[in-house]
Amino acid sequence: MPDSSHTAILPGRQVVLHGNSDDPYFRNAGAVLAAEAPLQAWVRANLPRDAVVVDIGGNIGLTALILSALLPDGHVHVFEALPENAAFLRRNIAENGIRNVTVNSVALGRQPGSVQMGAAGAGSHVQSGGQGVEVPMTTLDRYVAEAGLARLDFIKMDVEGFEPPVLDGAAATIERFRPPVFMEFNTWCLTFVQGLDARGFAALLWDAFEVLSVDASGAERPAGPDPYSFFHDNVVLHGTNEDVLLRLRPEAQVPSMDGLVRSGSGVVAQLELKQAHLGLKRVEAELDAIRRSTSWQVTGPLRTLVNRWRR
Repeated sequence: MPDSSHTAILPGRQVVLHGNSDDPYFRNAGAVLAAEAPLQAWVRANLPRDAVVVDIGGNIGLTALILSALLPDGHVHVFEALPENAAFLRRNIAENGIRNVTVNSVALGRQPGSVQMGAAGAGSHVQSGGQGVEVPMTTLDRYVAEAGLARLDFIKMDVEGFEPPVLDGAAATIERFRPPVFMEFNTWCLTFVQGLDARGFAALLWDAFEVLSVDASGAERPAGPDPYSFFHDNVVLHGTNEDVLLRLRPEAQVPSMDGLVRSGSGVVAQLELKQAHLGLKRVEAELDAIRRSTSWQVTGPLRTLVNRWRR
């Protein structure tokens, strides 16, 4: 794999980053770091220096390095399933002398087992079939139990549409520690990469969590008055991709995500149904235009005579 490196400025720290020179995520690390401004500001304002946090979808380690710098007395447990990414992640942690990060080369999901990972770099994702790299998978609940974690203050999650299964496997942990969850909501990945019901996912989140947006200053505000307004804005205004902050409501439980799953053929069927519906709408519009035309109105009496003759 092509190997390259460059320096990056993190909060109070300059590091050398190694990555795949063909990976746009690595080549544009400066822009990626700039996009992390809301996360950085929020962490500064809300987490203690000794916070224990989890980074799910660590890639080559940019977010883990940021969290490590912002939480010098804390600890970062980072998960990256794709072996190529995980190798760069370990190297970036080790060669920069980072002591408060634990790297886990494993996927997180609904249940222990294994999954196939497709693509490389920032676009790596769990896939249901076809060619890919088989990697082990566990759950956050199991990891927390086996690691004996007595606290968990924060979860960051960015797993290309695989967030619902990860939440299923983290339900007991989230209900026990109630950590805020900083999560990507990507309608495109949810729907077309994972074959999940993105609108239903938004509705489930609203049932159990406060769903918030975080601006560059770290300030929180509601992500929308309801899941349907949020879903509309996510698709229309945010290019299907935005970060949200989830806070589990008092006494609420993490809802099961099982009902969101639908097969790839189901997605295709829904698209075909939508296309058929749009086709019918076009036909109806064309007929309506004909009916409103002058020629249609002028020839009305003639059509009446023809119809009488046919009967």
